[in-house]
Amino acid sequence: MHFVGKAADRSLFGSPAISTLALLALATLILAGCGGTTTPTGGDAVPPPPPAPLSFAAIAGEWAGPGSDVNSPLSYDLDMALQPEAIRGAQIGSIEYSGMITCGGNLFALEAGGSEWAVEEQIVVGRGKPECANGGTIRLEHDAASDVLSWEWYVPNGPLIATGVLTRKG
Repeated sequence: MHFVGKAADRSLFGSPAISTLALLALATLILAGCGGTTTPTGGDAVPPPPPAPLSFAAIAGEWAGPGSDVNSPLSYDLDMALQPEAIRGAQIGSIEYSGMITCGGNLFALEAGGSEWAVEEQIVVGRGKPECANGGTIRLEHDAASDVLSWEWYVPNGPLIATGVLTRKG
């Protein structure tokens, strides 16, 4: 359809001049990156702050003591070493089992607060052996008065499997 006369001079914005200005403004915004997502370049972007470390300072060091399964006669000696801090998910220490089982692995920080901590265990030595379950959560509770560490091993998102009482080495 073709309009002649005054109808041809009208546009959505009232006049051809305003329509042209509106289109130029829109094109400028698009070219400048407004209204869309862009990836910052150079020094324009401020990176997010790193996650705060979890403090294991009160229980940092080397610990040892007996452990046992709650529903079987299986018992073993535990040796555990913990660093003072790590961000959530980072390695915080290591653990070794000896005696009736021979297993060992790395510990990764999950939670820290007050007198309780949690780590995830990833078995390296003995991996695949039925008595060396991988991926468990170890919950630790520190009795500062006696400097004893209560140790509990849980199936991931599951029940308590083993307990122990650890004391500081050295």
